[in-house]
Amino acid sequence: MQTTTNPHPDVPLPPGTASSDDWQSGPTYPSYRIINGADRGIDGTEVEVWTSATQFADGSIDTDDDPPAVRVRSSWEDGITAGQARQLARALIAAADEIDGWVVK
Repeated sequence: MQTTTNPHPDVPLPPGTASSDDWQSGPTYPSYRIINGADRGIDGTEVEVWTSATQFADGSIDTDDDPPAVRVRSSWEDGITAGQARQLARALIAAADEIDGWVVK
């Protein structure tokens, strides 16, 4: 009987991480997984703000090839109100703070 061991035991997700992909390996990367922060929607719009990063099996975050990023998805055809713009600004600042917290300096 062959047993397998988990090559990534107890690697914690960074604070604020909402989801992660399965561990992967690549020809140029050590073992890694993609992590994502929570979706931050803007009321009454299709605008979404979220964060993502690549985490290595040692728990560190890739800051060179694929650094942490704030992502924005939108359909801007309808525009947003001043209040929605302020909500978007708050979401962007919260997302920036989140990825700053993922990278230990």
